[in-house]
Amino acid sequence: AGPPITLMPFKMTANVRLRTGRENGPVFARGGAMGGIALHLRDGVPVLTLRSLVGSAKYEIVGNQPLAKGDNLLGLVIERIPAANGQSAKVKATLLKDGREIGQRTVEYLMPATYGVAETFDIGIDWGNSVSPNYTPGVPFPGTLSNIVFDFNR
Repeated sequence: AGPPITLMPFKMTANVRLRTGRENGPVFARGGAMGGIALHLRDGVPVLTLRSLVGSAKYEIVGNQPLAKGDNLLGLVIERIPAANGQSAKVKATLLKDGREIGQRTVEYLMPATYGVAETFDIGIDWGNSVSPNYTPGVPFPGTLSNIVFDFNR
């Protein structure tokens, strides 16, 4: 069970505290290597990975700067242009750092309602297969995550 991030547009915010500003690890993940969505850090830089169930399509929206050592407000806005059931939709993803845009990209992506029973919705860890090879599954986020909010009333 988890928020309907694969079905609806949303805004996510999280308070992130880092020891170095170079950390790697998942903020949240849904799905796995055979299809999924994950917001994670790669050397401190926010990255949204979208992996398609069909074929090997993988998209990354990468921030243009890392989060800082200490406290940060990380944000993600997902906007979806509806498509016919089972068809790819245009997904516009915007990464935010302390309320300022640090990355944005629009991709055609088939975001299914579910990724299978074994691929859960996870916060601060990615159980099962990882959506991105840039972090290790089953290893907790190396900083502190708090006040994680998914807002579907945009």
